Amino acid sequence: RLEVDLGGSSPQARTSLNATALDAQTAVALAVKLALDPHTPFTSGLYRDIDVVVPAGSIVGAAPPAAVMFYFEVQSALVNAVLRALAAPLGPRALAGAYG
Repeated sequence: RLEVDLGGSSPQARTSLNATALDAQTAVALAVKLALDPHTPFTSGLYRDIDVVVPAGSIVGAAPPAAVMFYFEVQSALVNAVLRALAAPLGPRALAGAYG
């Protein structure tokens, strides 16, 4: 099992630059999938072994009345963060993030 704790994330924004818990879970799962098994389909079964701790009221787990529209910006940052976290354990098999 893998646990990704997003505690310490910034508070939700007053603008629409927020993501929901589902957006955060999807970004984490995508990064793990890309890093470990990029050649098979992305299915819901991937979520079974990944636990994502998402703090309510954060930029990765916005709560009402927060606006959520530009969630893909937050997702992109999460994918890069997870890929960076997996770099040391994966060694030469690691992937580079979108922003280095």
